[in-house]
Amino acid sequence: MFKTISIFLITLYFSVYSQSSEWIYKQMETGDVPVCFLEKSEFDYSLDNFLKVYVGGIYDIALKLCRAFDDKCIRYVYIKSGDSYYISNIPQAQYYLKISYGKGWAFFNSSIFCVEKFVDYVNYQKGEEILDYRIIKTDKGYQIPGYELKLDVRKGAGNEYEQSEISEEEFMK
Repeated sequence: MFKTISIFLITLYFSVYSQSSEWIYKQMETGDVPVCFLEKSEFDYSLDNFLKVYVGGIYDIALKLCRAFDDKCIRYVYIKSGDSYYISNIPQAQYYLKISYGKGWAFFNSSIFCVEKFVDYVNYQKGEEILDYRIIKTDKGYQIPGYELKLDVRKGAGNEYEQSEISEEEFMK
């Protein structure tokens, strides 16, 4: 069971930030978890399920897997353009995605709080489709759901996955 997601972006926002010493650019690799999120990830190692994400060749993404019933983000991963990545051992629940597209990953140098994000050509999206990771009992046993998603930013692309633009503030929640 998999969905292909083609994202059509009407506008990419160019974030204008001061180039002060506050923002520090950071090289990220596919699979990196933003430092600000490391202690918040949730896993169920008894489940062999997955979300495989393919990213097109234009923008890197930061993807959040959020539980639908309480909006809690249980995974946050960076995926470089042109790469794919498996998220596995996802606890049973229904989820939606928050996706940030952009270039230039940076963190804010502060001893009070932690912020990491794209600072160039940024766009934020929230998936409206629910990914159901609850185990399904069948006559022959159990079915463990898995999904494959293709995230691609292309002009004029059809939109097979329902998503809506959200603010930076909404993405960061």
